[in-house]
Amino acid sequence: MKFKYTWNIVRRMIAMVLVLGMVPGMAACGAGNNQKQMVEQQDFLLNTVCNLKLQEWEGTYEEGEALAVQAFDLARELENKMSRTVAGSDIDRINQAAGQPVEITDSRVVDVLDKSISYGELSGGKFDITVGKLVGMWNFSSGEAVVPEEEKIRQEVLHVGYENLIIEAGESLLETPGEEHWYVTLDDPQAHLDLGAIAKGYIVDQVSGFLAENGVTRGIVDFGGNISCIGTKADGSPWLIGIKRPVSATGTEVGENQLVGVVQVEPNCSAVTSGTYERKFEQDGVLYHHILDPETGYPCDTDVSGVTIIGSNPTDCDALSTICLLLGKDKGMALIESLGDAEAVFITNDGEIHCSSGVKFEAVQ
Repeated sequence: MKFKYTWNIVRRMIAMVLVLGMVPGMAACGAGNNQKQMVEQQDFLLNTVCNLKLQEWEGTYEEGEALAVQAFDLARELENKMSRTVAGSDIDRINQAAGQPVEITDSRVVDVLDKSISYGELSGGKFDITVGKLVGMWNFSSGEAVVPEEEKIRQEVLHVGYENLIIEAGESLLETPGEEHWYVTLDDPQAHLDLGAIAKGYIVDQVSGFLAENGVTRGIVDFGGNISCIGTKADGSPWLIGIKRPVSATGTEVGENQLVGVVQVEPNCSAVTSGTYERKFEQDGVLYHHILDPETGYPCDTDVSGVTIIGSNPTDCDALSTICLLLGKDKGMALIESLGDAEAVFITNDGEIHCSSGVKFEAVQ
């Protein structure tokens, strides 16, 4: 399937993190010593270009292709449940319920909501998925974004608060009586959810798990810079992930597609990059980026232009990348060091690179 993109979309959607050292032509088959071509497929999901590269798996080449198709089907299924802009999705139903309980039958949706609450607590409220109306007002993904009216922003901030999200288990009244389902309520009827800071990482996690469970022993899942590495490289060495140089704080294009360095990613681990340069627009000489501060309703005032999180779970990496941008370099670094199971590379607005104590980073000269 072919897609037509404008250059701005392509530039934004090309992975901020580029996988280096991929086997270019042939990959070993999981069965015996036969050789077969690597399966590479691309789709457009989650408002980004998504790539799958399967290098080693059990079965035939055709079975590998079928697995990739099924993986994209899984991703689309989850997007259709978790996107606030998909009519009838679980998130849309919660947003439209005006404070009434909504029955959720998919444990994966509940899992993401529960994790989001945990990250709201961890970040002291900086990570907050009840910013749905603010995200819609700013409309960064439209290509026609303008600064919303100050009074409208001020009013919507009053309805932001992850504490208003309530999840309760109970028996289903609608579909399968006797089985445990969940009821999700937004205690503030004016609040809306948006999972843009965590859903992509969760979907990458689910897709990677699906592929591994179905015989893929080596490959890459790359959904717009959310990267999960399955197994090791063909020679057994760690994956090398390149970190792209961000656009400068002034909006000037600096070193388009130029790498600042590479990080090592262990087998079955992930790397996620977020940046204030990903989606932005300029109005009246002021540059506005898409990372909103839930306390003000405006793009956050941060000294970080890009941050890459490396860890074992892509969901956690996705959420932490946003949190670290919101917290800034010093508080973000302190958080990463306190967790012990994640590493980070921060690029500050002055172009300086700062690494957590356990990251394996090599600068590109």
